[in-house]
Amino acid sequence: GQTIFVRNIMSLSEVGTAQILYISESKSYLIKEAVEKTKNLPTLVIGEREGLVKKGAGINFLTLEDETLRFEMNKLAILEHKLQISTTLISLAFIEK
Repeated sequence: GQTIFVRNIMSLSEVGTAQILYISESKSYLIKEAVEKTKNLPTLVIGEREGLVKKGAGINFLTLEDETLRFEMNKLAILEHKLQISTTLISLAFIEK
């Protein structure tokens, strides 16, 4: 029952008060800057390249060898953004400690 707005931003200076920030694989080099830019905001940073949860992404999508799409999660990064995590979502993720 909520309205969702999707914006394609050209620069991290346009992030504003985004609740979810998706960093595509081609822009994954911006992950550290994105995490820094949103560190005091309740923003979930999502990536799609291996190793991005270790660089501060809350969720990172992975395509496994059998073409299965999975995701890994950095619970600490999510909690640092003052976000709550559903136990169902946690149970589905590869967890980065």
